[in-house]
Amino acid sequence: MFSSLLLLLVLLGSSAAAPQGVELDLASSLYRQGDLVSSQTLWLEALDESAPALERSRLCANLGTVAYHEGRTEESVAWFSAALALDPRNDDLLHDLELTRAQAGMAGLDSGSLLDALGFMLTEWTPAEAGWIGLGGLLLLSLAAVLEAMRGGRRTAQLLMLVALLQPFFLGPLLARNWNSSGDPYMVIEAGGVLARAEPRPDSSRQAHLAPGSVHDRIDSWPGWILLRGDDGQRHWVPEDSTFQLTR
Repeated sequence: MFSSLLLLLVLLGSSAAAPQGVELDLASSLYRQGDLVSSQTLWLEALDESAPALERSRLCANLGTVAYHEGRTEESVAWFSAALALDPRNDDLLHDLELTRAQAGMAGLDSGSLLDALGFMLTEWTPAEAGWIGLGGLLLLSLAAVLEAMRGGRRTAQLLMLVALLQPFFLGPLLARNWNSSGDPYMVIEAGGVLARAEPRPDSSRQAHLAPGSVHDRIDSWPGWILLRGDDGQRHWVPEDSTFQLTR
């Protein structure tokens, strides 16, 4: 199941050009020896926001593999989700994410509907790539408009119309990214879900049940607690250790 991820571990550990290469090589060696705790510690230390996105994706995948082998299936789902967000066209990551979601009793990402297929097509680009695609579409539109203004005629007008009609395809990935993005998304990783409270204390009144694998925006925090925005738009306090920050 995780053969592709194990290959990534070897490549990551043997890369001399990677930042903190010695530590990553040691982490991979410890993982192969079965020392999951030590390898996890080193990979967590190497997970730096300043590192390239693909490197952070590999580290998240490695940590997801460790969590899976330690029986923390819901946390494994969160790590693979974070990895896929950084490398959205990685089919191996998508495959492993779907498998771990199934083992955690979560619904699959793709229900087979046309809407889901369209969603995958629009979100399989990184934020930077989506921005460049959108910019390219606007540049083509500008060039077509300039050409039509300078030369006129039926063909240039048709070209301008065609480029204008294609703009949703160019801007779609960027709009989808902005629509789905939030300032600080968190995933519920508590097996069976978590009971949300009206206030950040265990004896506060219950408000709702947040399902495992559900993603919510973080609004605020309190020692040991985090305030999330539910699907209903309401604010819910949950224990901090029942959630996982997806932005890595």
